[in-house]
Amino acid sequence: MAGLLQQGMQPAPEQAPQGQPMQGQPPQQPPQSGQPAQEVNDPRVNATPEEAGPQFEVLLEGMLGYLYGDGMQQAAQMLQQGDDITRRMGQVIGTVMVTTYNMIAQDGKTVPPNVMVRAGIELAKAVGEMAMEVGRLQPGEDEAIEAAFMLGLGLFGKTAEGLEDAQRQRYSEMVTAIQDGKRETVQGQQPPQQQPQGQPPQQPMMEGA
Repeated sequence: MAGLLQQGMQPAPEQAPQGQPMQGQPPQQPPQSGQPAQEVNDPRVNATPEEAGPQFEVLLEGMLGYLYGDGMQQAAQMLQQGDDITRRMGQVIGTVMVTTYNMIAQDGKTVPPNVMVRAGIELAKAVGEMAMEVGRLQPGEDEAIEAAFMLGLGLFGKTAEGLEDAQRQRYSEMVTAIQDGKRETVQGQQPPQQQPQGQPPQQPMMEGA
């Protein structure tokens, strides 16, 4: 999916520094950019690429298993109600993310933000397809799915159980990076010479979100 969702899948530069110690080992180098060592190397905050792959597969399987299983009837009802399909999709996405995360937390485990966001993006695509199947969304309406993902992520941040301060900070950083990337994409697609004279420049999408 183009646009915001692809931007959200790009790893942040500090996400996997080379020489990052394995889980359970003390840091072998000082943290960069003034970040505390536990935030740079803590697997609860940032999973390395080696860890993130398997975690992502398991998490996404759990999310989609719930969406198409126990949560399917509720999701379909939510998508068929109300006028704002974007908000409805966001509610479904957030509900599935929270339900899956809380089930994992009950087992004493956690999911790093970079893994949760990546799985949430794929979940958003699945919810968008479900909205198309019930006739509430047309193919190609990626902007609605992207906005719904951001709404769902916000709902997750408010209601998920046991999120640590460092994890919340990481989610905030990732949301900011996604929004900044979206603004840059929109600005790059609007050459200045195409702006009609006498009108103020068009503001980037999701400005101030």
